Amino acid sequence: MIIKLRLYFLTKEHTLKPNLDTVSKSLRLMIGVLIIQSVHAQLHIGTDVHIADGGNLHVAVAETIFEQGIVSTTRGTNYGLVSFAPESNWQRADHNTHVDSFVRMHSEESFSFPVGNDGILQPVQIQRIDQSSPVDMSFINRPHTNLQAETGISQVSDQFYWELIGDKPAYVALAWSAFSNMDKLTDNNINRLGIAGYDGSQWRTIEAELDESNFHDNSHSTVLSGSIRSKNPINLEGYSALTLVSMGEAGIAVNVSQGFTPKNDPSTTGCHSCSS
Repeated sequence: MIIKLRLYFLTKEHTLKPNLDTVSKSLRLMIGVLIIQSVHAQLHIGTDVHIADGGNLHVAVAETIFEQGIVSTTRGTNYGLVSFAPESNWQRADHNTHVDSFVRMHSEESFSFPVGNDGILQPVQIQRIDQSSPVDMSFINRPHTNLQAETGISQVSDQFYWELIGDKPAYVALAWSAFSNMDKLTDNNINRLGIAGYDGSQWRTIEAELDESNFHDNSHSTVLSGSIRSKNPINLEGYSALTLVSMGEAGIAVNVSQGFTPKNDPSTTGCHSCSS
């Protein structure tokens, strides 16, 4: 079964059923919760969707396919969001079609957030350990208002960050693309790349290591695209934002067993597969 999302101007709680005829060109969820649920259904995003103050587009189908259009929500204290049920997943999000604002995960294992902003997809992944609760993430393609960092961080990205609302320990992984300007941030040395979390006053180092393969598209991690993840679970409630940083001379601990050796330095290797 396939659900084509084409409803317009919903103003209270609705449940979409797989045989629903959806025909209009856009959807604007103003109030309440839109629930899309069917065990065997697919949700296809084929148009722009906007979720206003306090709205929640809750997806409980097995698979969401991003085809075209941006799913945007109101930001701020009463933000709207797209939430994915524990068994729900997605595919095909890219720079042209993704969620431009908050996404909530309910998965008890791991989940990649299809978040972007200003036409740039920049996913983040949360991997649970033994505790779970909802986690909200969004991507902001502009500098954080405070770039002050603790000793050991030479530069905080002045281009983007991820907003984070969560309260249980978990591993985190951050992705980047050619739009992220990692060459500028790391001076073309990907081994200097790190993760930092904002604790309300400054950016603090989160010990991390490069992924051999980008969790988003399985391409080899280079300055052009890739991902990096925390080496240990972090307490999510200790941070309100995450971003990529350039570390000092010592750089980050690189997992040599994954192939990051001087002979195979990712900073001098092209992107093996940049398509989703």
